[in-house]
Amino acid sequence: MSAMTTLVVAQAGTLGSAWRLWDRSRDALDAFDLARKGSARGLAQLEADEIFPKPKAGEEANGTWSVAVADEGGRLNVNFVPWTILAHLPEATVNMAQAIVARREERPLQSLAELALIPGVTHERLEKWAPLLRAFGEQEVNLNSASQGVLEALGLARSTAGTLLAWRDGPDGVAGTQDDRIFRQTGDMAPAISKFLRAEEAAALMGLVNAGQLGTRSTSFRMSATGKAGTSQRVLTLLVERQAPGIPPKIKGWHETTSSGS
Repeated sequence: MSAMTTLVVAQAGTLGSAWRLWDRSRDALDAFDLARKGSARGLAQLEADEIFPKPKAGEEANGTWSVAVADEGGRLNVNFVPWTILAHLPEATVNMAQAIVARREERPLQSLAELALIPGVTHERLEKWAPLLRAFGEQEVNLNSASQGVLEALGLARSTAGTLLAWRDGPDGVAGTQDDRIFRQTGDMAPAISKFLRAEEAAALMGLVNAGQLGTRSTSFRMSATGKAGTSQRVLTLLVERQAPGIPPKIKGWHETTSSGS
């Protein structure tokens, strides 16, 4: 092969690599733009005050987007709940619970990862606590989205929490379907729960409401918006605080993850 032929082949190879890099860069920018479009759809759902925002997805000329909004208000806010409730977390001790309160009195926790600095809080314990806790948003726990574990940590008996969840799931017994029942405001709760809870169970539940531990509306949400373009995918995870209806939500924090194919 002559020197000229070698040079032409080498230049062609270099140009081919450059075009591939350009395509990947363009895909990455498009994927980010699509993820932003998805997050905008999610934020619009919260601004419209949808009680249970549904996952959404769409297709554009340059790729696809999707968004899912998770209600975090059904979890315990680790910066507000008393140590007596924290002590009810799986495998928690009184010393751990009091140490958490002492630490947050110095400075509110910014993330659950900070709990790993508490003596005795192992990675395994933190994994068990993570579905029950959050570190931002309102003080109250939303009764409409609280899990069995959260309700038990608040001090409700297992049978009371189970009966409440069964009522909330509606006639089909499945959470997240059209026949789910919700409490729209705390004033509606007493007459509603008297129909399916015993007097002492209803009193325990209303005690938590009156103490400011339980409410009926979430302001804390975690949003995951994904954009896909060509070989690139970008995922934006946002911590969002919902405001009054018609007012844009506040983004409290976010991070991005990326991936690309060959």
